Amino acid sequence: MKKFLTTILSLTFAFQPIAVGAASVNISARPTNSAITRTSVRALRAGYNARNDMRVMQQQAKPASKLSTYAPIGDIIPALPSTGLSMGAIDAPVTVVEFIDYECVHCADFHTKTFPYIKKRYIDGGKVRFVVRHFPLERHAYAAPAAEAVECARTQGDSVAWKLHNAILETVQAGSDFMYENRLAIIESVAGSHATDILSCANAKQKKAVLDADIKDAMNGGINSVPSFWVLGPKGKAELIQGAATFDVFQKVLDGMVR
Repeated sequence: MKKFLTTILSLTFAFQPIAVGAASVNISARPTNSAITRTSVRALRAGYNARNDMRVMQQQAKPASKLSTYAPIGDIIPALPSTGLSMGAIDAPVTVVEFIDYECVHCADFHTKTFPYIKKRYIDGGKVRFVVRHFPLERHAYAAPAAEAVECARTQGDSVAWKLHNAILETVQAGSDFMYENRLAIIESVAGSHATDILSCANAKQKKAVLDADIKDAMNGGINSVPSFWVLGPKGKAELIQGAATFDVFQKVLDGMVR
């Protein structure tokens, strides 16, 4: 009788699923000649607990990133400032991420008419970090080459890249584009002897991966037009501004974020 009960208990343990974290280990899937005993079950659970404790410790050791705190808005996750030409304090409470097309007249209007006020009131005072990322539209043949040139100019320093950024938009406002014939002259006006290196980099599409990442982030973040701006504030606040909005529009949003 005792031997019979021992057999029944062994079979009972052999066919019980064991919860391990969020999954279950179905022991009945194992061959019957390798039934797990009470001792091995305890060892399995102890091993899992030790591994789980290690994972928790590793996660806690990682520095928290403010870039991962923005909650989805509807089914859209705000595009984050993970890359891009930037200006302003890295620890500013608010980050504005612009998605730009260098053949877009409205983008040029924003940087001529509105951006200087944002810079003076918010960026220079350490309240806002401004990031430029790329969203060249397919119908604009010169937008992607211009974006690549700006990214290539960053190898000479962000100050050179900002100067080229401004020079391209001034050209657009003047009614021209970043055409092949005038590219070298535009780059030379801001980069001097480094112009040929920047142009070679752009012509070889060495920064295409950067543009591809920006476009992917833009689309995932609900961007479908240029210029568009994600305003990312403390405690997960996020607001999307589309179009070349006036300074009054930005002022209302930014003041609400930095209070």
